[in-house]
Amino acid sequence: MVIYRDGEQLSASYITQNDDDGEIKLQGTIQLDNASFILQNENNNIIFRGTIKPDTKEGDLLDGTFTNVEKSHFSLVHTHAIGNTYEKRYSIPGTNTEDIEEFAKKIKEYIIENNKQGFAELIDYPINIKTNDKKIAINSAEEFEKKYDDIINSDFNLALSKAYTKYLNSNPTGIMLANGKIWINYMNDKEGLRIFAINN
Repeated sequence: MVIYRDGEQLSASYITQNDDDGEIKLQGTIQLDNASFILQNENNNIIFRGTIKPDTKEGDLLDGTFTNVEKSHFSLVHTHAIGNTYEKRYSIPGTNTEDIEEFAKKIKEYIIENNKQGFAELIDYPINIKTNDKKIAINSAEEFEKKYDDIINSDFNLALSKAYTKYLNSNPTGIMLANGKIWINYMNDKEGLRIFAINN
């Protein structure tokens, strides 16, 4: 879930692990005097209602009830900050939120499909990668394809198959996918978005 605040007004959206489900949009308010909030969708049949609990041992928490047909408890931990609006979710010059998240989705799909050629063509070369406990330089997509099975091991494959492709963590270095297993950035107008680091 991502939440934006403007005074006492909140706008938010959340996703499921299924990339094809799309984002569910929410609107709501925060009451600063008692640190309570409510978020609900347009039809008022999806509702998050709860309180903000700062500085717990898990971190800053949003804790309360989630209603979607039935009520259930939820507890959300703050993990990272992203941009102030959907359009500026990532501070990467030359590209936009939609292109970045579509690129991340393509990476995930190629890994799941074992599409060696497609994945290799998404990388900015040369790239240094660990294989068989040694760091090596790979200079082309053709060379990467030959070493693909040594690089994309079962643990790496599993991490990517479970990765979210929206609400990604980013910093001035780039954008991380699967908690930093893959880093991407916008290279230039000719190359566009590319993978520049793989941590297997």
